[in-house]
Amino acid sequence: MTTKGKRRIQNLILTIFSVSFSLVIAEIALRLLYQENSNVLIKEWQSGPYLYDNEYWKVWHYPNTTITHQRDCFEVTYQTNSLGLRGDEIDENKPNIALLGDSFIEGYGVNNHETAVEILDSLVEDYNVLNFGTSGGFGTVHQVAQYENFARHLNPDIVVLFFLNYNDLYDNALAISEGLLNKDTEFTYPIAKDFEIVREGIKSQTSGEFIPNTIQGLYVVGAIDKGINSLTAQLQIAVNSKLFDFNRRLAETYLPTETEEIQIGYDILEKSLSRLKYLTEQDSANLVLVQIADPYQIDENWLELMQYKFEEKIDPLLPNKKVAAICQE
Repeated sequence: MTTKGKRRIQNLILTIFSVSFSLVIAEIALRLLYQENSNVLIKEWQSGPYLYDNEYWKVWHYPNTTITHQRDCFEVTYQTNSLGLRGDEIDENKPNIALLGDSFIEGYGVNNHETAVEILDSLVEDYNVLNFGTSGGFGTVHQVAQYENFARHLNPDIVVLFFLNYNDLYDNALAISEGLLNKDTEFTYPIAKDFEIVREGIKSQTSGEFIPNTIQGLYVVGAIDKGINSLTAQLQIAVNSKLFDFNRRLAETYLPTETEEIQIGYDILEKSLSRLKYLTEQDSANLVLVQIADPYQIDENWLELMQYKFEEKIDPLLPNKKVAAICQE
């Protein structure tokens, strides 16, 4: 081997040793600094999958599952019963109240005992309060499909549907591409022949577990991974801000001139509520609609800033008026 070749090998060995030594020192330093709070090094982590594709209403929770979910701002546990509902098994000696909604009702980012459903359940001792809330692009039409194929078969006396102005309208419009409605906004979601098919389909789902390897357990790997994820998120925001006016998207719900997508969202909402009212009347159940306050709707600073941005007058109560008119019809 030539002198030049030996020198290259020596330089390579020295480089590998230097990098390895630096990583070991970094690992020791991070463990000393964050030994009691290693979660700050984690961008997001789940102990296993929580949702699966359901053929009747598109997405549902794995049954009999306990999942730990960590992000920068929380570390929580999700727990489901044998039907995939968050919470304990249903007490068959009590009548039921069914709560339909999206991630706000499901309780994304909070422990089971902290969800709105669990708090209500502790206050209404004579009823089971059942949590049908689901995250993952879950709008009103998804909730109607879920009620018809699932919730109604648990014979609820009261059905409460929670509506969130901003994202439910867009989730409704997306339901067309998912096959729950056709282009004429007519319902096309599948209807199970009987509840036993749905029940057995849910019970057959198994989530499995994510088993972290040794490398994933290293603090320095977590720090690097979080740094890359944070940088990627910032770059994505920068690119999106150039290609897509996110503030305009948020403000559309409160502007008098409606986009086609908003109009379609309201049309689907009206048809969904009409369908749900028909089904609950058949089931002798009382239907209640709760309109959740949109975070942007009650943020005075955001509303004031958006008013400077757009020529049209922003009305934070406009969605409430629209939904009230639909309910009165």
